[in-house]
Amino acid sequence: MLPNKYLTNTVGGLLVGFAAGVISASVCMLFQLGFFLPGPIFGMAVSAYCWLFYSRRSVLRDLIFIAICIVIEAAMVLLAFGIVASNHSDPVWIFHLNSGFVWSIVGSIVAGTIGAFLVLIAVLLLFFTSRGFPRIFFTALYWAPFGGILSALGWVCGVLIPMHLKRWETVSIGLPFQAVFFAWQTGLGLMLGVILHKREQSEFAQ
Repeated sequence: MLPNKYLTNTVGGLLVGFAAGVISASVCMLFQLGFFLPGPIFGMAVSAYCWLFYSRRSVLRDLIFIAICIVIEAAMVLLAFGIVASNHSDPVWIFHLNSGFVWSIVGSIVAGTIGAFLVLIAVLLLFFTSRGFPRIFFTALYWAPFGGILSALGWVCGVLIPMHLKRWETVSIGLPFQAVFFAWQTGLGLMLGVILHKREQSEFAQ
């Protein structure tokens, strides 16, 4: 196996995440409760990626991973909502800002980080178990904060860009969610590609 194959797999992870993000954002736009559908969409996309690029082909394993993604995504959406809804007393510094916007950012960061951590553990345990759990745990822990950052950036873009363009009244209220799912899934696809790229680089060097 040649080293350029590893780069191909990394780009493949980015493209799979991008495709899942586009589909998830579109679903959120078309359906009223569409923000509970990106989980299975991303689960199917990652399963297809493992089939195509790493020959990890097991229908049972794929179904388990998709089910895990459904639970994680639904739980993280509810967690983000809960963080926003439960903060009735704001710190003094928040009064200078829009408190709803600030707590939405906090919810995005927390949910995006935890969600990325859990999904990465699930992918690596189900499809690449040779790594060992301690290494999988710390790998997921290292990369998870990037998921939170991407979620926050997605939310900010989904809120501020329409306001800056003065077209907020013509944009769906679900646009921030669409932006979050697009940014998070695209970024996580890239993260997964890089993680597996590094894994195979180390195996190639041995």
